[in-house]
Amino acid sequence: MARGTIDKIEEKSNLSEITIKENTIIKGTIVPSDKFILIRLSNEDKYGSKDSAKSILQIGNIIKISGKAFAFEEAENPGQFDAYRYYIRKGYAYSVMADAVTVENRKVTYKEYARKIRNSGINIIENNLPEDEAGILSAMLFGSKGGLAADDKELYQKNGIMHIMAVSGLHVSMLASILTWLISRLPVNFYSGRCIILAILYLYGLITGFSVSCIRAIIMIIFKITARMLGCTYDYPSAVSFAGSLTLIMNPYNLFGCDFLLSYLAVFSVMSIAPLFKPLYPEKCFKGMVAESIIVSMSAMIITMPVIMSFYYEMPLYTMIINIIIIPLMSLLMILGILLVTASAILSSISSCPAISGKILAGGIHYILVFYKFICNIFLENAGSFRICGYPGIKKVIACLAVEMIIIVFAVILKNAERKKALFVSFICLLICPVFIMNHRTASGKLEITMLDIGQGDSIFIRTPDNRVIMVDGGSLDEKEIGKYKLEPFLRYKGVTKIDFWIISHMDADHYSGAYEVLQRRKFNLLKINNFVLSDSLINRASFEEKMSEAVKTNQPQCQITFVHEQNKILIGNTKINILGPVCNDDSNGDVNNSSVVFEIVCRDFSGLFTGDIEFAAEEKLLENDSFNKSAYNFLKVAHHGSRGSSSDVFLKEVKPQIAAISAGKNNRYGHPHKEALERLSKTGARVYCTKNAGAITVTYDNKRSVKIRQMNT
Repeated sequence: MARGTIDKIEEKSNLSEITIKENTIIKGTIVPSDKFILIRLSNEDKYGSKDSAKSILQIGNIIKISGKAFAFEEAENPGQFDAYRYYIRKGYAYSVMADAVTVENRKVTYKEYARKIRNSGINIIENNLPEDEAGILSAMLFGSKGGLAADDKELYQKNGIMHIMAVSGLHVSMLASILTWLISRLPVNFYSGRCIILAILYLYGLITGFSVSCIRAIIMIIFKITARMLGCTYDYPSAVSFAGSLTLIMNPYNLFGCDFLLSYLAVFSVMSIAPLFKPLYPEKCFKGMVAESIIVSMSAMIITMPVIMSFYYEMPLYTMIINIIIIPLMSLLMILGILLVTASAILSSISSCPAISGKILAGGIHYILVFYKFICNIFLENAGSFRICGYPGIKKVIACLAVEMIIIVFAVILKNAERKKALFVSFICLLICPVFIMNHRTASGKLEITMLDIGQGDSIFIRTPDNRVIMVDGGSLDEKEIGKYKLEPFLRYKGVTKIDFWIISHMDADHYSGAYEVLQRRKFNLLKINNFVLSDSLINRASFEEKMSEAVKTNQPQCQITFVHEQNKILIGNTKINILGPVCNDDSNGDVNNSSVVFEIVCRDFSGLFTGDIEFAAEEKLLENDSFNKSAYNFLKVAHHGSRGSSSDVFLKEVKPQIAAISAGKNNRYGHPHKEALERLSKTGARVYCTKNAGAITVTYDNKRSVKIRQMNT
């Protein structure tokens, strides 16, 4: 139980997120008073109706809440969103799922009036546009992503234009230009006009939540207007430095945030790099403007590329082209959006005017957003593969920035020497070198096996020494959308665009559901899957035909589907996959677990055994198999999530694993891994790891024939 003052309210489709400050913990974990607590409150059934929560609670209210507190989740797999780091950097201590909220003091602050303006604007937009387009425009104008459709968000993100949906310096600059043009035509003197502009910009920042780039843009505009009012020279670097320093004083953690780094690196590119290449602009006005737009966009892309790759693990190489097409219409879109909101608000007392004006303005907005979606789909479908993927690592980032700085120094020398052709060559080098560095990969020469933490399920990633990729299973019973939130981010992090073999041990949901989702999301993940490998048992064949066959044919028409049985072999470079099972093909009892694909992977003198969900009966048959290698295995994927009905003493005595990895979810209802299985494994002397404690488990076998183990949560 806690008491605090509401500082922020964010409405989403099924819940409200309420930030409280100046907290007093009545009962529970004590937190410093300067830390925020994030309250998640269902919009339904708490106050009798879906919308009553946001109508009763207001910023400035002092509330008492009771509920269950949760620590923010840390990333369990490489590439996964780390909620813990994100919220801790924003000053939050933990979150609470509220059972009850009591308002003790109904005092409100100026932030509440700004929120009401924002909500009124969003309501006007929702009343005049279709739901998906209203979500996009609300995000663009007010920074509200609660109504943004997931597909639209992902479409913009994949094309590198997600920045137009976050209120940023671009929006503030456009608004300032619109206001300057408008006020210059009103009977207002210079000083009063500029004060009005600053007041409106501050109000806009307040309404939209003062993002890092919004703060930077407003401070720089304040500097520029103040300098003109005082008759002084506006110094661009000083304004940027002051804005950056103030932002870091407000929250030092901003230094490590993607929004801060991208915003200030983009400004640096506009301030320092673009002017270097001004001699390359054509003398004609229109051509010069086009050339300047292209070079500014390219400069920003070049400088921000290492940061984008470090945070998002991918970047479309055509992002500069699509931005040049999209950005010019942003001014018109903002003007139409502002007119729609203001005209509807002002003319609301006239019966027909709001409806007529709203339809006209909404029509223009509709066609621009349709054009945006058309352009995004065209590029994604036809040029989506032209992207670089993978976490670059600190060495690549430093190398990329160092090369960029060297080229920039040469460009300064060449500009001063008025060597235009050489300056053009340096610009091309500045464009190509970072792309080459960030995209350059060589075969590591290592065998890498990663058991992902996907809750109560299985998914294993294998990369061979020659960079071929094998996935084993991919499904979960207790976590939703693992394809979108766990498998795909991990594969992007690893720089994977093609999966050579995806082995589905058997057709239980906790082994195939994520793979099915990845298939369905082909438009967004752009992954190519060459082969699906499945168990050649009647029950698995029938289940595959029912659940996945159509998805494979529709989304991966080039993919080969192979049903394997014991003694089949797959050769991938110097890595061998020996199929040892299914060893039980009697499907009369409907037991799909014992008909799992069982295989061993052999690379040099490393061997690993993957057992699906087989139980004692299948283990016994496997030991009778002449092709089964009864020498010690370096790695064992423990069968059936560590169930007591698997991993018998007899089986483990023959396998003699050095490393045993178990995939099981936290607090799963089955109690996996079972105590009996863990005791049997411990008798073998194996090092036993479980994803519910360790997070993702990575085993690496290198050229020196040494085996290394890394746990995500240690």
